[in-house]
Amino acid sequence: MSLLLSSAGAAAEGVWSFTPRVTIGAEITDNARFAPRGEERGDGIGVLEPGLSLSGEGARTSLDLDYAWDNRYRIRDTERDRSVHSLRGRGRYEVLADAVFIEGAIFRDIQADSLLEPISSENLEERTRYRLSPFWRARYGSLAEQELRYIYEELRYHQSDREGTQAHRGRYRLSSGSAFNRPDWSLMLSYDENRYDRSASVERYDAAFSGGYRLGRAVRLGGTVAQGRINSADQEFDVDSWRAEFGWRPTRATGIGASYGETRFGDADAREVRGLSVTHRTRRATLLLSYDEGVTDFGQTLDDDLLALLERRGQWTDAERRELDRLLEIIDPNLARILREIDELIVPEVAFTETWRARWLYDTGRSTFALGLRQREIDDRFIFDSRPDERLEQERSVDGSWVWSLGPRTDLTARLGVARTEVARAQQPDTRLDEWRAGVGLNRELGSRATGRVEYQYRHNERSGAFDDERRENRLLTRLRMEF
Repeated sequence: MSLLLSSAGAAAEGVWSFTPRVTIGAEITDNARFAPRGEERGDGIGVLEPGLSLSGEGARTSLDLDYAWDNRYRIRDTERDRSVHSLRGRGRYEVLADAVFIEGAIFRDIQADSLLEPISSENLEERTRYRLSPFWRARYGSLAEQELRYIYEELRYHQSDREGTQAHRGRYRLSSGSAFNRPDWSLMLSYDENRYDRSASVERYDAAFSGGYRLGRAVRLGGTVAQGRINSADQEFDVDSWRAEFGWRPTRATGIGASYGETRFGDADAREVRGLSVTHRTRRATLLLSYDEGVTDFGQTLDDDLLALLERRGQWTDAERRELDRLLEIIDPNLARILREIDELIVPEVAFTETWRARWLYDTGRSTFALGLRQREIDDRFIFDSRPDERLEQERSVDGSWVWSLGPRTDLTARLGVARTEVARAQQPDTRLDEWRAGVGLNRELGSRATGRVEYQYRHNERSGAFDDERRENRLLTRLRMEF
């Protein structure tokens, strides 16, 4: 936080934007606690959410900060009134010109406490993430570039018994410069130490070399070889991996990427990892198809960008990345699932993940249609087959949306989502959670600095296995947002 504040104080030059705002609203629901059938209880909720945003760039400073304070007041169930802080901020300060930098970030949000519990006020928890990273960059003419970076990360949960984590990381990268036209190469060294409040720390050392060669303007062949070691209180083993990659852009609108490799942990059998992605973009439509296998292990962190893995496969242009970001913004999948996938700071287990994705976006100018399909399977039984908590987890989801412009300042939005999550645990009953979500809303600009929204939402959950129950809710909400 101190870095972000110091960055704001250095805004003597450049273009900066500061926008305070307030959102007020009301909600009516027939199942305020999202309780099982027969236990429903309706309620009315008042919403007050002040907030602010600050962004800009100075001579040596950049900052992007957004804060909101969400207050909810209930008419009947007043003991369940809630006040939640949400904060997302990133800042950078240039200590020495083009050489030494300091980056900082802070995030505070909410997430589902349990994946298999319905999303309700009982199943939400607040958490705060901090990140501080000084680094040094240097260029050796047009031959090579290097970067040396230290990263400190911390994750804390509020009013929760979940274990907090701290991480110390070191990164070194030496990569080819502009003198290398068709070939490219990179050497990477890394060190990670993950510390847990109540568990033993875990250390990891890694060295990797990657290289590639462009055949003309459309084809690139590449590969990566890596070796590492993981040390913990009761385990110590080597990690070896390799991967070959192929990228092809037959046209400016189409990209195809493929990869194949293996990862081996200690004396365990090697696990194959494969990837395939196809992207195609026309004037009105964007299509993405992908399949990806990967191993998540003790020393890794998940990328902040949901599509980071796919971007390395398809060699997309900046315009295509922006278009796909827009697609995800429109589809807006389930909040808890998104947060769980992209925002976990530390992944303290070994798991094999297999993911299928399909995304489609079509823009007629007045209407925008979006459709997303995903299937993900997580298997952490392939190494420690005697672990009591080994599990096989499967997730399948379909999300769709339609945005229709009724006029220059009015939009009609409809959304529909279906998801199924299944978890099979050793010596425990299998669990399945089915979710349905639907909504339709009307949005209108009420001037240059005010917007209004009216929306109806429906959700339905069915859980089977260790606990069998069914829950439904109808909710009507209104919002008025004003900027100053």
